[in-house]
Amino acid sequence: MKLSVSLSQSIVDRMMKQIPYNINMMNEHGVIIASGDPNRIGSRHIGAVSAIEQDKTIVLVDDYGEAGNWGVNMPIRFDNEIIGVIGITGSPAEVSPFARLLVTATTLLLKQDQQSKREETRHTQLVRFLSSWLQTAEPTTDSFLKLEARTNQIDLEIPRRVICLSGKAASNYQLDVNEFQLPFRPPSQLIIVQTKHGLNRLIKFAQENDCQIGIGSLTTNLQRSSTEARQTLYLQNLLSNSALKYYQQVQFTDELLQRRLVLPEMTTAFNQLEQLNDGELNHTLLAYFQLNGHIADTAQLLHIHRNTLTYRINQAKEITGYDFHDYHNLFQWYVVWLYHRADQKMQKSSESN
Repeated sequence: MKLSVSLSQSIVDRMMKQIPYNINMMNEHGVIIASGDPNRIGSRHIGAVSAIEQDKTIVLVDDYGEAGNWGVNMPIRFDNEIIGVIGITGSPAEVSPFARLLVTATTLLLKQDQQSKREETRHTQLVRFLSSWLQTAEPTTDSFLKLEARTNQIDLEIPRRVICLSGKAASNYQLDVNEFQLPFRPPSQLIIVQTKHGLNRLIKFAQENDCQIGIGSLTTNLQRSSTEARQTLYLQNLLSNSALKYYQQVQFTDELLQRRLVLPEMTTAFNQLEQLNDGELNHTLLAYFQLNGHIADTAQLLHIHRNTLTYRINQAKEITGYDFHDYHNLFQWYVVWLYHRADQKMQKSSESN
């Protein structure tokens, strides 16, 4: 291990707030890389060179200018090798105790820094693996992914599901054992769970922290589950229905959107209705469809009299020629509404980008 300039200067700055003496830190060649006196950085310290060569504390009783002031120079040992020297300027009798404390403190800080770097490396490797995992269609047959999985001690044969959690608090979710998290488009997170308990915990977190949640299928194919989770969240927003949490709830709608059925006559009818009263008739038909054609419930939702509702539906028939009391016609209209809604959302997304 080598002493970094930034870490060494950080240690010097921190320690000099505690003791009234100048501190220097030298690298394994005896060159000053951090100091309370910036003018000394880059010069070779004779006391440090001697401390390294002799592997012991060197006391300087004379002043050698930039090459070294009187004081104490103690080697820093890490992993059984000398990686540098700490020097404190001042009366050796006064600064020796401080030098010993500084060597001990520096060693501890270096161990913490080393551990932090190891954890950072481990995290980077895990994120890379998770990204590959979620992009591989057949993970259990991919030799490279299987090797990475063994390195990360992950069994690819266990069915899991991907959950897309979106909201300001999404990144605060605390993972349970055998759960994994991968940042997605802010403010969203992709979370991999394998137990029913983990799924329920996530649903509860979403409810308590005002987050949206999209839940993919339980499978070993996390590429598919990830796509489903993200698509569920998309359709939840598209349909303005937060109750749609599971992909199974939106699968049929997703299939309709992907296939983009050609319905030219109904599209013309939809556009005719959209041009009247800011799309009031289309808004009415949407509520009518969502409430399964129940006149009373739809009228209550729209805060209108049921006769008014019946009038609007008949008006839509007069304009388009389609009887929307007929559920076959109403369903075709709904499909066109879906395409229209998806196009609007795509346009807004393009404009914002």
